[in-house]
Amino acid sequence: MNTFLGASGSMGPRQVDEETIGNSRFVYIEGYLLTTDEGFAACELALTAAKAQDVAVSLTLSDPFVVGAFQSRFDRLIDSGVDLLFCNEDEALALTGRDDRTKAATALSERVGRAFVTCGSDGALVCSGNELQLVPGHAIKAVDTTGAGDSFAGGALFGLARDLAPDAAAKLGNYAAACVVSAYGPRLQLELSKRTDAILSGNAPVPASS
Repeated sequence: MNTFLGASGSMGPRQVDEETIGNSRFVYIEGYLLTTDEGFAACELALTAAKAQDVAVSLTLSDPFVVGAFQSRFDRLIDSGVDLLFCNEDEALALTGRDDRTKAATALSERVGRAFVTCGSDGALVCSGNELQLVPGHAIKAVDTTGAGDSFAGGALFGLARDLAPDAAAKLGNYAAACVVSAYGPRLQLELSKRTDAILSGNAPVPASS
């Protein structure tokens, strides 16, 4: 199976809205965009605009193959000032060359300050400074993992944008990812913003697989 970028394959600097970036807490850069020259240029422009306006920059690694094929671009972007990194453990291993997820997560946090490494049903490793914490996930039957990484990132960024601690933000990300993999398709079927307190307290069961 190969990833099809669809309309995003034509994205370039002209789609970057610096005013919108300035009104945001975080910019979220999709790693698949690094596979095209125009997409990479858009990523660099978005990062530059964010830094100029004191907006945090987050990056998702997207896919182990993409990391391997375009590592120099990922390195260039990360070293330009990425504040927050999202990836799964295979992507973390691909970028760092380490042989286990803990070593990889530690290496990532040394580069970007904060990283979230998703580990399937085990949960997510939260790396912040010199601290490394595994936030437990949910024991569920996954029927379709499409959209899991972006759902996790969405939940985590929702929490961070509301000044939650990184481990609490990871709880929201874990729950969102568990919900999306419990059904076919990449989109959440539930409105989660009003369930934040229940999710954080552990009183929001993940819907049964469908």
